[in-house]
Amino acid sequence: MFIREKTTKNKATGTKYIKHQLVRSYREGDKVRQEIVMDLGRLEIDPKDYKKLAQILTMRLAGFESLFEGDLELKSIADKVLSSFSVTQTLRSDREVITKDAEFLNVNTSSLEASDIRRLGPELIASSFYDRLKIKEQLLRCGLSEKETAIAKAVICARLVAPSSDLETHRFLKEDSALYELVDQDLSNIGKDAIYEIADAIYEAKDSIEMALIKAENELYPTNKRLFLFDLTNAYFEGRTLGNDLAQYGHSKEKRFDCTLVSLALLVDDRGLPIYSHIYPGNQSEPETLGDVLSSISSHLRQGLFSEDLPTVIMDRGIATYDNIALIESYGLSYLVITRANAARHYLAELRQGKDTFLEIKNSSNESIYIKELGDGMGVEMDGKVGVAEVEVAEAGAEVEVAEAANESLGVDSIDAGLQVAGPQVAHPQANHSLGGESLGIDSMDTAPQVGGPQAKHSPSNEPQANHSNRAQPYASDSMDNKIKQILCISERRRDKEEAIARGMQTKFQSAFDKLADSVKRGQYSNATTVASRIGKLKQEHRSIARRYEIDAITGDDQKVKELVLTEKPKVKEAAETLYGAYVIETNRNDLEPEEIWKLYSHNTLKCSNEPF
Repeated sequence: MFIREKTTKNKATGTKYIKHQLVRSYREGDKVRQEIVMDLGRLEIDPKDYKKLAQILTMRLAGFESLFEGDLELKSIADKVLSSFSVTQTLRSDREVITKDAEFLNVNTSSLEASDIRRLGPELIASSFYDRLKIKEQLLRCGLSEKETAIAKAVICARLVAPSSDLETHRFLKEDSALYELVDQDLSNIGKDAIYEIADAIYEAKDSIEMALIKAENELYPTNKRLFLFDLTNAYFEGRTLGNDLAQYGHSKEKRFDCTLVSLALLVDDRGLPIYSHIYPGNQSEPETLGDVLSSISSHLRQGLFSEDLPTVIMDRGIATYDNIALIESYGLSYLVITRANAARHYLAELRQGKDTFLEIKNSSNESIYIKELGDGMGVEMDGKVGVAEVEVAEAGAEVEVAEAANESLGVDSIDAGLQVAGPQVAHPQANHSLGGESLGIDSMDTAPQVGGPQAKHSPSNEPQANHSNRAQPYASDSMDNKIKQILCISERRRDKEEAIARGMQTKFQSAFDKLADSVKRGQYSNATTVASRIGKLKQEHRSIARRYEIDAITGDDQKVKELVLTEKPKVKEAAETLYGAYVIETNRNDLEPEEIWKLYSHNTLKCSNEPF
């Protein structure tokens, strides 16, 4: 069947009318005849679609659905035609004739097979932006050939669509993706070596490519807002990495401590677009990388790539050391960070006042966040001695070590060791070392620079050190012209997460203590020195939770330890629980309000999947 357009004319008025008919051809003897199956009225569709509509109507009349039913416009027309018009004459052989004209075949669907299926959707988007950023033109300027630029486009888009290794990218391009059809060169026969080689060629031109991309991005997405987020991550190798100087063992963020790593430093703007990148050895210290980034920003500023407003650098707490903050300000830049040490612990008084004294705002998930700007008079007040408030703070935080009282002795009754012998006591030259733990550095693994508050650590003579600060200090020095703003924040979701972590640590600590206590009760450990050593090891392995408890060793007349008793420190527990979900954001952007500061940090860190809750 087919659709025929027919024109008629009104003899009186001369007006022409157009209508359409569904017509079928049939053979009668040696002649081919045509008959009108139905009138369709006037169709307002592209003549190219007449054939599709005719097939839909033919199948409908035969009691079936056509493959073209997916075209909603044609389906709608067919529905209207079949409901509004009647068949003009009885079909000569009715259903059998129509079925014969449709040429139906019986097919065993289980025998159908599909081959060489390729994905294309995400690849089209990646290819479109690749072309809009004019990456090919930049690669040609860097000396790559036409074929190399084609391979580069395929590899870059493949890495964007399905991030993986060079070897897996080669397999993806050969077997899964239609990217080879989106380039202007025949790449169907390239081997995996070409994938490895193009990555090296692109990396050699990295600096000029990054510069060109910044210019192209500014043309496509102009903005006067300049916020830069800087962070580091690492990737691990599963091979032997022989001869690779960058492959080093370090702290794997994916917990693959058995593999060598490389570190990647990345600076992006507020839109998530990259500004600078650099590959470092896997054991690279995070704080030491900031100098290279600031040098790159300075170079971009000199070339006029950014607006007149100087950028604000947003950093993770792992990079935000005193020296780095001073370095940022020496470049005349602003900064915004979550303080590196747990500065919130210095504001227990503010946290204990309750959420009613905070400003409530909502995050992107409509969850409540409570914020308060910290003034100069807030924080832990010090009088030259180790006070109760600081004890609670230091014991609750995992970063600072202080004695519980300034006049306590560190013999067998050592608070540091957490071992108090209730009964006849045994003195010995090794008492401080075997029981104390902290005297030997057993509990001094927190080597990160302390930021944002008073500190008191043990001297070799175990006397408390004098503190020169009477409040939690910001990163910047008091001599700087810009006033430093600190925002105390409370997140309910973060609180729930930290509570869950603490419960897990509590369970592990309790299990380890019960095991040690059972060994003492059975007489496996009874010597005071040995028991003290075991307690020191227990406190070292579970330090953040162990600070909340006293461990008493009960001895008998024979001066042997008979029993261990675990006693909770209520004040320390209360202080720790008060700190759940709390953190401090610091900035030298004096023009921003507290809510703006929080949103600025959270909005930009979320773009890099590093949500601060």
